[in-house]
Parts: sequence; C-alpha cells; structure tokens
Amino acid sequence: KQEHEDLKRKHQMALDDLRAQRAKIADLEKRGPAAAPAAAGANLDWEARKRMLLAALEADEAGETPLAGDDRRRIEEAIRGAEQIAAEKDREIAELQQLLDQQSGQIGGLAVGAAAIAQLVDNDAIILEEREKLSRLQAEWEGKLREAEVDLSVERARIARQRAEIEDKLREIQQHAADTHATTGTSSEPRPPSKPARGRWLARLGLKEEDEA
Repeated sequence: KQEHEDLKRKHQMALDDLRAQRAKIADLEKRGPAAAPAAAGANLDWEARKRMLLAALEADEAGETPLAGDDRRRIEEAIRGAEQIAAEKDREIAELQQLLDQQSGQIGGLAVGAAAIAQLVDNDAIILEEREKLSRLQAEWEGKLREAEVDLSVERARIARQRAEIEDKLREIQQHAADTHATTGTSSEPRPPSKPARGRWLARLGLKEEDEA
C-alpha cells in the first residue's frame, strides 16, 4: 500500500511539472517573439528554451537574423537535448502510470480474490456441515454448563442446611450438658456409683458377671 501511494504521488508530481511548463509556454506565446531575447538569460525550463531556439532557427532560415555556423550548430544540439529530455520525461510519466495501474489492478485483484475465497468457503457443503456441528456442540455444552450450575447451587444449599442442623444439634448437646452439670452440682444426695459400661450392657442382656453369680 505504501509503494502504491509513493507511485501515485510521483505521478502527480510529474503531471504538475508538465502543467507548470505548459503554463510557462503559454505565457511566452502571449508575450510574443520580443520576449524571447529577454528570457534567454533567465532560468527557462527546457520546453520554453526549445521554442525560443526553434524561433531563432526559423528567423535564420528566413534571413531575418542570420546565425553563424557555430551558433546554429549549438542551437540544433540544444534542441536535440531538449527533445531527449522531453522524451525521457514522457517515458518516466508513462512508466509511473503503468506502475500505478498495475498497483491498482493488484489491489483490486486481491479484493476480488478474497471475496471469491469467502464465497467458496460460505458455499462449501463440508464447511457448512462442520459449522452446524460446532453450533450444536456449543449449544449442548452451554446447556450442560447451565445444568451443572443449577446442580451446584442445589448441592450448596443442601450442605448449608446440613451444617445448620449439625450446629443446632451441637448447641442442644452443649445446653443439655450444661443443664445436667448444674443439676448435679446443686443436689445434696450422693449419687450411687455408676456401674461399668460392660456391666450395664450385660445387665441389659440378662446376664451377670461371673463375680456376681
């Protein structure tokens, strides 16, 4: 893209140069032949100088202002040089225009190629099938994710209820233990010795220990 812009800018500069030269030529033509000698010492562009030299040759051929042999030869060489410069400028402008057209064609071709590839991709049956499959899988996994979130919320609520129940039971046990301790501490009657746990279980089963038999 940068190369395309550079070529476009160079082409525009060349065209502006030609327009400026044509404007100078038109100005010289309006001023007439009398302006040519005065302009000879000025910094004229090559097209204006060529016209001035041609006018001098025409005057020499008409016998109005005869030229010496060396002067005529220098004028002819200057005209040939001016024509060569003009040809080089025309060739440069043509090359720039060609490059500019090529760049424009390449950019347009890339755009057309990209659009064609996109159209082929959109119309390919296998690609369409894979896209539909991916869409179905995406919808399926989104549904599973929502179900998992619901299950997780239910499980969290269940755990919270169980935790609250356990905490309530712990508080009841602690309160019962505190009440029992308070009752035992205020009673004046001695408590009978408690039987060992093993003896209590044997008594519940209707059995006695050997030393009590």
